[in-house]
Amino acid sequence: MKRHVKLLRLLLLTLLACASSLLLTSCTSNANPQSQSSKTITFYSWDDPSVMASVIKAFEKDNPGYKISISHKPPVDGYNQGLQTQLLSGTAADVFVMGAENRINIMKSKSAVDLTNLPLNNNLNSANKTAYGENGKTYAASISSWGGGIAYNEALLKKVGYTKFPNTWNGFIELCLKLKKAGVTPLYEGAQSGNFMVAYGLIGAHYNANGGNQDNAIFAGKTTFSKQYAEPLNMWHELMAKNIYSSAVLGLSDDQIVNEFANGNVAMVGMGPWSIATVRKSNPKLKFKIAPIPYQQAGQEYLTGAPSPGYSINAAARNKPAAEKFVTWMTTPAAAKVLNEGSAANNMYTTKGTEEINSKLDPALQPITKLVEAGKIYLPATSYPEYQNQMTQQLKTGLQEVVQGKLTVKQLLQQMDDLLNGLR
Repeated sequence: MKRHVKLLRLLLLTLLACASSLLLTSCTSNANPQSQSSKTITFYSWDDPSVMASVIKAFEKDNPGYKISISHKPPVDGYNQGLQTQLLSGTAADVFVMGAENRINIMKSKSAVDLTNLPLNNNLNSANKTAYGENGKTYAASISSWGGGIAYNEALLKKVGYTKFPNTWNGFIELCLKLKKAGVTPLYEGAQSGNFMVAYGLIGAHYNANGGNQDNAIFAGKTTFSKQYAEPLNMWHELMAKNIYSSAVLGLSDDQIVNEFANGNVAMVGMGPWSIATVRKSNPKLKFKIAPIPYQQAGQEYLTGAPSPGYSINAAARNKPAAEKFVTWMTTPAAAKVLNEGSAANNMYTTKGTEEINSKLDPALQPITKLVEAGKIYLPATSYPEYQNQMTQQLKTGLQEVVQGKLTVKQLLQQMDDLLNGLR
C-alpha cells in the first residue's frame, strides 16, 4: 500500500512538473511571439514596402547580425486603428510610426519611449522634436519635413517683367494683378481639397513675425482664433476681394490644378513637393520653381508644411536595445540617403549631416529648402494640440465658404472660437 502511495505521489509530481514546464513555455511564447533573438527588431510601418525594403537591407548591412521583421499597412487603410489595437492588446511591434493623427493618443497613453536623453535626440531638428513631443520631451524620431508654397511658371512671370518672385505680400498682390491685366490666370489654390497653401503659410508667417506659434495658447483659453488668425486671413482674403481667384477654383481638384499648371494655363499654384514629379512628367520642358509665401516684409517668408511622421520605440517593446539601435540608425545620413533614392516625394531631411542630400533634390525645391531645414513650416492639422479633426475640418469648410462669399473672415473665426469652446 505504502509503495502504491509513493508511486502515486511520484506520478503527481511528474505531472505537475510537466504542466509547469508547458505553462512556462506557453507564457514565454505568448509574451514574445516575434522577437526570438536579441538582435531581431519588429517594425510596424506605413511607408511604401519597396522603399522600406531598401532601408532594412542597408540597416542590416551596416549592423551585422541584426534583423528587421516588418509588417505594413498604409495610413489610408487603417494603420492608426491597427496600431491602437496592437498597443491595447500588448502585441505592438518594437518600433512603429507616430504620425500627426495618432501622436496625441500615443503620448497620453505613454505608449512610446521618451527619447530625450538618448544620443539620437541630438541628431533631430528642433521643429521635428516639438512636433512629436510635449513638455520638452521627444517621443518620435522625425527625420524629414515637407514644405509647400507657390509654384510659379518662370516664362509667364517673365512675360509681365518679373525675373524674381516677390518677397513681400504687397509685391505678390501686384504681380497677380499684372498677370490678370495681361490676360494670364494668376493663381489657383487647392480650395476643393482644403489645401489652402497660401492661407496656412500666411498664418505661419504671422506667428513667426509676432513672437511664435500661439496655437497652444488658443487651445488653453489664453487667446482666441479671432485675435491670432485675423491679420493673416484678412491678407489672404485680398485674393478674393481683388478677383485674383474666384469661387470657380472650388470646381477644380488638386490633380486638375496641377495639370492646368503643367499645361501653362495658370501662372502660379499652391503646390507641395509631391506634385513635382507629375508636372515633370506632363511637361518636361516647363521651367518652374516653388517660392515661399511672402509676408509683410522681405525675410518674413514662410511655408505651409509639417514634420514628417517619426519612428517611435514601443514603451512595452520586447527588445528595446535593438529597437533603439534601429531608430538611431534612422536618424543618420546613411538612412536619409537610402530613403531619398527610393522615394519620389521630395521630402527634405532635417537630421544632422543631410544638407548635401537636400541640395540634390529637384531644382524646383531649392528656393524653399533652407526654410524647411530651419523649421519655418506651418500646418494647422499638425500644430493643434487636440481636437485636430474637428478644428481643421471647421477651418477648411470655413475657408471654402469665404471663397464662395458665404462667410466673412470675422464670421469664420468666431465659428472656430465657438467650436473650440464647445469641445472644451
